[in-house]
Amino acid sequence: MLANQSDIDILWQESEARYKKAEDNYNTKTSYSIFHTDDWENTTATAKKLSDYTNNWNNKNQNTNEGIYTGFESLAMQWQSMQQINGLLLLLTVLCGAVFYTFSAGFIYLRLHSDLKRDEQQYKMLFKVGLTKPELHKIVARQLRVMFFLPLFVAVIHSLVAFLALQNLLDFNIWQNVGIVISIFIVVQAVYYFFVKHQYLKQLRRIMK
Repeated sequence: MLANQSDIDILWQESEARYKKAEDNYNTKTSYSIFHTDDWENTTATAKKLSDYTNNWNNKNQNTNEGIYTGFESLAMQWQSMQQINGLLLLLTVLCGAVFYTFSAGFIYLRLHSDLKRDEQQYKMLFKVGLTKPELHKIVARQLRVMFFLPLFVAVIHSLVAFLALQNLLDFNIWQNVGIVISIFIVVQAVYYFFVKHQYLKQLRRIMK
């Protein structure tokens, strides 16, 4: 076992609780060898070699009558496994989010173009009664903010509730990756919002000339 001091204490407490009853340790002898290293994050290669050696030893002696079994655990290997699972979840989350975001962005863009003819008539009437260009910018920006960021806000709240339920099923923290993914989508949505607003106002200004 390659671990730090807190993990050693936890392991020892679990072992005492597991074997405190007489019927649990009847005719059973359990020995532990615990190795404590300060740089346990860098012991993955050594831990893999020891794990392979332990598995080979168990395979050779599994049919003997002594009933001896050797187990090996490493905090570095467990940490590496959690990092791999965490990275896989991050990749799947980004890919699924990117697919849904692409459909959402395309839907918004098509809707704006389909409503452009109707908006042209409305803004022409407003220009005739004295609507100025800064006021036009404010109206368009307000409408687009609702269209772009209200669904995003609802999606973030829904995702946080889902990830909260998922966190209760996992043994490691996923909130750092969740924050990264949500931040990326918010930034991309903001960039897309400014791009669409610029193009939409450009079309309206061309029509109003």
